[in-house]
Amino acid sequence: MRPDQIALTISTALLAVWFVWACVIGYWPGEGLLVHGIGVAGVVAAVVGQRLRDRSKFPRK
Repeated sequence: MRPDQIALTISTALLAVWFVWACVIGYWPGEGLLVHGIGVAGVVAAVVGQRLRDRSKFPRK
C-alpha cells in the first residue's frame, strides 16, 4: 500500500471509532477529551493522506 492509502485507511478507522463512540454509544464526562482526540486524530490523518496523495500526483520539480 502507498503511504497516502495507509493514512486514509487509518483516518477512516479513527473517524468510524469516533462516530460510534461519540454518537451511538455516548461517553462519560471524563472521556470527552479522549473521544474527541480520536476524532481530531482522524481528521489530521485524512489531511496528511490527502497531502501525500497530492504530492504523488504532482511531484515538486
